Amino acid sequence: MRERKVQLVGLLTLCVSWTLLVPHLSRPLWYDEALTIIEFVTLPSFLEIFSYYPIPNNHIGFNVLLRFWTLALESWFQDPIFLFRLLSFVLSGCVVITIWRVWYRPLGFWPTLLGITAFITSVPFSIYGCAVRGYMLSMWLGVLGLWSAQLIRRGEVRRGGFLFVGLTFLAVWVVPFNIFYFIALMPLFLTQSRGCLKTRLVISSLALSSGIMYLPKMSSMVTFAGRQAGWSSPWQTMEHLYGAVFMACLPMVLVILLGIFLRVRRLASLLKNHSCHTMILFSFMLPLIIILILNPSPYPRVFLIFLPLWYFGSSVWLKTALSWVRLRYPYYGKIIAVIILILTVVWSQFVKQNIHIFSSILSPQQEQDDLVAPYYLDEFHPLELAKKIRDVYQTDSNVFVYISSAADPYSLILAGRMKGLPDTVWLFDKPKKAIEELPPNKSKAFFVVRDKKEILEYQRKFNFTNALLEGDYGYQKLYLMGVEL
Repeated sequence: MRERKVQLVGLLTLCVSWTLLVPHLSRPLWYDEALTIIEFVTLPSFLEIFSYYPIPNNHIGFNVLLRFWTLALESWFQDPIFLFRLLSFVLSGCVVITIWRVWYRPLGFWPTLLGITAFITSVPFSIYGCAVRGYMLSMWLGVLGLWSAQLIRRGEVRRGGFLFVGLTFLAVWVVPFNIFYFIALMPLFLTQSRGCLKTRLVISSLALSSGIMYLPKMSSMVTFAGRQAGWSSPWQTMEHLYGAVFMACLPMVLVILLGIFLRVRRLASLLKNHSCHTMILFSFMLPLIIILILNPSPYPRVFLIFLPLWYFGSSVWLKTALSWVRLRYPYYGKIIAVIILILTVVWSQFVKQNIHIFSSILSPQQEQDDLVAPYYLDEFHPLELAKKIRDVYQTDSNVFVYISSAADPYSLILAGRMKGLPDTVWLFDKPKKAIEELPPNKSKAFFVVRDKKEILEYQRKFNFTNALLEGDYGYQKLYLMGVEL
């Protein structure tokens, strides 16, 4: 009976997580997502998706899966954006169900429910739960990786080792940075005393060898590294990344701190006998070390695979604290758990209603917000802007539209394709290929920019006499430029 109750609650959690994501299924595609479709998923052959790697935006494993997905289901759906997002939506459900299966055995009912509630009501989950990127696939493979590491720790070395190595290769095939997540899992089975250490070291070495898949693409990766893409300040990167996770756990932070205290007061015993806690501590420290070493710091979103593991760690410490309370006050443990559950849900709604306040606290102005309130969540309407240009183009095809690099050009190019516009309408700067001269003999020149300051700069650069605001589409603003001097 208890097992059936757990399954019903797990199914309810899945339904809640999908309900929270449904409003995002129709969200317009932003730069990285549009680039994924334009540059990779729509390549002529599957082989090209494997081999074409000009920039690390190609989440190869996910893009191959998305290509199969669209070929199989495109005749069923009229809205391509919904179809593209639906794959990650399904994968997010796989993450939630797998978390229940993997966490419940070591943690029990309440710590699992509290941890997964914090995860599915968190802002990063709502942002990336149906993103047209490989992050949900990475999280699913990551949760399965935790399960395989638990199998090795319990003595099922052959099955667990095979799964761990295979999952590492698949996850790295999606995002190269995912290899650090599987490195973070290794203390779970390397620091425990049972079983053959040599076998466990072989498993770890084979998992680490997953990076060889990118050796043929090393020149592209080195070239991209030279572009200095990332966040300039490691401290702001850490604040944004860890702050976004801490924000969802705030209602349970006192109980988590009690659990940490109960463990850390015997730190030597903790590190010697509790490989799970060693792994959790290492998983929190490893991204911090990477952020400090690399210059510039990686975008915070590359560490999204760690989120379920961090919430798992929070649940472990919740279990420690709740068990301590139940031993001393038998009737209070469950009451505290229910209060935390209610507070977590209420707090998540408060955060989302005041998300721009939290973004201003956790996100530096000079960087793009990754995990709290990115620009494409609201006031982002590339489809409406593309429709406006299409209407103009149908009456006068002798026009062009220049899109500033800051105004998300790929979102407009993809939106233009959906509205029937040719790619030749659009102009935008590419890396190391800035446009210095505009096409001659055009009857109308439109510019898409972020703000008034940017359009004034283009007026001076291209010698336009005036700029008339034709439409304010939130993040993107459309201007009709006057006659050149």
